Amino acid sequence: MALNPPSVLKCDKTTQRAFVFWKNKKIYFGKWGSNESKRDFAKWLNEVWQTPEAPATKDRITVVELID
Repeated sequence: MALNPPSVLKCDKTTQRAFVFWKNKKIYFGKWGSNESKRDFAKWLNEVWQTPEAPATKDRITVVELID
């Protein structure tokens, strides 16, 4: 699965908070349009890009993996 985080913040109209959808979750970053929300989003985005993605799970293993 490719790493493809959202690059744009959205506004939750009921709470006026900045958010993104990521992996079926709504992640909030603070008041819409605030410097805090922009800073927190940039920090989160940087963390997402630096975190290596876990390998996909396999149904089968090889003989070499079994011996290890």
